[in-house]
Amino acid sequence: MAQYKVLKEFKDIHTKDLYKVDSTIDITKERADEIEANLARLGGGFIEPVKAKLTIEDLKAELDALGVDYKDAKVKADYEKLLEAAKEG
Repeated sequence: MAQYKVLKEFKDIHTKDLYKVDSTIDITKERADEIEANLARLGGGFIEPVKAKLTIEDLKAELDALGVDYKDAKVKADYEKLLEAAKEG
C-alpha cells in the first residue's frame, strides 16, 4: 500500500467513499492506476503519490542497494536527485 494525496474530489466507484481535496488515502499502485484511468475522461490528475520523507541515511541505503555511487553528493537534494535518476533508469 502507498499513500496518495487527493487533488480533486471524487467518489470511489467500488467503495462509494467520497474523497475530499487534500485528504490522504492508502491504496495500492494498481488501484491508483485504476482510479486515474477511470477518471481520465474528466481530465485526470485526481491523485498523486505522497513522497516519503527519507533521511540521508535512508537515501544512502537505497542508493547502495541500487549500486549507485554517491561519493560526490554533498546535500540531501544531491542524494535525492541521484536516487530519482537511478529509479527512472
